[in-house]
Amino acid sequence: MPYKNNKKLYEEYLNKINKTLDYIQRNISEKISLADLSKISGFSNFHFLRIFTALIGETPGSYIKRIRVEKVANLILTNSKLTITQIAFKCGYSSSQSLSRDFRDYFKVSPSQYKVKQESNICHIKSNKGKATLSEFAYDGIKGRDLINHQNEKNMEVKIQDFSEIAVAYIRHIGKFKGDSSLFGSAFEKLCSWAYPNGLINEKTLFLAAYYDDPKVTSEDKMRIDICMSIPADAEPSNGIGKTVFSAGKYAVSRIEAKDTADFEKGWNELYRNWLLGSGHEPDNNRPCLEIYRNDPKKDKSGKYIVDICVPIK
Repeated sequence: MPYKNNKKLYEEYLNKINKTLDYIQRNISEKISLADLSKISGFSNFHFLRIFTALIGETPGSYIKRIRVEKVANLILTNSKLTITQIAFKCGYSSSQSLSRDFRDYFKVSPSQYKVKQESNICHIKSNKGKATLSEFAYDGIKGRDLINHQNEKNMEVKIQDFSEIAVAYIRHIGKFKGDSSLFGSAFEKLCSWAYPNGLINEKTLFLAAYYDDPKVTSEDKMRIDICMSIPADAEPSNGIGKTVFSAGKYAVSRIEAKDTADFEKGWNELYRNWLLGSGHEPDNNRPCLEIYRNDPKKDKSGKYIVDICVPIK
């Protein structure tokens, strides 16, 4: 990318493309045209197509198709009440036939075959409870009001909370992130370098990460994560930092204390394995999963990370 040598220009382009990614995420169930995305980015159709492809590694059309079909797969995994036809309409397809065509092209099996296979895997996991390994389970201003406290047999406390709508500044990463603590460190450093001089950091500021993809569905090199901090609704980030708003809604929240970031995955696995599957709740696939970082382990006497793991539920 020639313009990557020009940092200011690169960040400007990236910010514009991120706005189109946010739009796609919010409107994946609707018809999305190249003209719509070009208008949001401020580029002409000709330049938008080339800049999007250079930055994201996919054309806008192939990116939308992949995000849509992966949402279908995620709904098959998490919502057993929906038929394939209902899922098709929820994900922006005009018919189950058009869904099936795209799904088979991507996953090499039909939606029905995929559903049977995944249901078989879930039954296997349930039948082997304590024998299953962690690798068998995927881990996929917030102002909460406690509604219900759930306690499972392993004394894992899960609270159902109402989250208020929250505006965030973010650094987006697409690709492998597991085990890369430097990614988070550099992103938070960049966010704070912008926010602190503008007087945007105080005791109410939240630092968090938003996860959009299921590792059982999306390949590691295409996983999306936003590393974020909460900001006032009228704040406007700069220097390649994006801005979005997380919708209000219910979340299942489990607080963990971890010695290092590798233990975060165990917390996600515990929440999904020991609570979600038997809770009677269904994930809300229209909102991202969140990690909210409640302390600075370097300043905490225990040296541990205190993190809220948050799964959106209906």
